[in-house]
Amino acid sequence: TSTFSSRNDSLHCPVNAKTAADSFSVLYNNCHGGFSFSTKAIEEYNRRLPAGSTPIAVRSRGRSIRRDDPVMVQVCKELGPETNGKHAKIAIEELPIKFKSRFLIREYDGLEDVLIDFQGYQLDKIKCIQKDDSLSSEAKVQMTQDVLDEVEDDNETDRAAG
Repeated sequence: TSTFSSRNDSLHCPVNAKTAADSFSVLYNNCHGGFSFSTKAIEEYNRRLPAGSTPIAVRSRGRSIRRDDPVMVQVCKELGPETNGKHAKIAIEELPIKFKSRFLIREYDGLEDVLIDFQGYQLDKIKCIQKDDSLSSEAKVQMTQDVLDEVEDDNETDRAAG
């Protein structure tokens, strides 16, 4: 059985936004068994939370922590294998920042894969282009084609790497 989960923010249409980071990290389980963090990892995560934040219960095994949570990603990088829950092997995948709101976790028998929702990304970008009243019809057509070409190039790169 496969289950999908994603973290999709509301549609955000940046105007030529630049970011300092080219990529972001996603945590996933790289073995059969199930995604969970060790007590040590959860305690360290809670210790680093800003004052006033609600700590994560150890018994929850950290399942409510976002997979791209920068605090937990840093904890995992520092603790290494000590991060792993009882039947887990936590791994980190780097993805291009442009897909931050369009990653998916596919799970089968506890083993997970990180995927990108390319079509969702395309639709978000095209909606932004179409909503921009400052663009001419010709510019909208060209920019839409550029989005389609960009994702096609990303798909080709993924197939060659896989």
